[in-house]
Amino acid sequence: MTKKYFFFDIDGTLGLGISSIIPADTLYCLRRLVQEGHFIAIASGRLQHDTQTFADRYGIPAVVADGGNSLSLDGKVLEMTGLPLENCKALLRDLTARHYPWAVVTDNTINRYTPYVDFPHDDPRNYMETLVRPVDIESLTAVYKIMYARP
Repeated sequence: MTKKYFFFDIDGTLGLGISSIIPADTLYCLRRLVQEGHFIAIASGRLQHDTQTFADRYGIPAVVADGGNSLSLDGKVLEMTGLPLENCKALLRDLTARHYPWAVVTDNTINRYTPYVDFPHDDPRNYMETLVRPVDIESLTAVYKIMYARP
């Protein structure tokens, strides 16, 4: 038998919607792949921390997260790169000038930071914790995600 490598997304592929719950029959299939000697991994646009939590819950050893900007194996982060910082700062300045509320993820947690008290908190697709506090765009040293609300 030839070893094969399987990469699965979470939302709507392995997990039910954004719930991060894998149905029992899907989990059975994943375990059978491993028993047959194949390699399984998660490939997700979600942040590494969130994807790793999902992978650990179900015994999935490898994680490619952040849309390909992070790589983890057996719970250890091998590489994690943020978004292009100057481009992020330019986007945040532009969103501010347009009066579009925004939030930013600056670390490997599920926390997103926003200076806007009215930033939308109750999006049912949101899995992040929104923390309202001042955010100095020019002082940012890493950006992993940017979210914004449009009219």
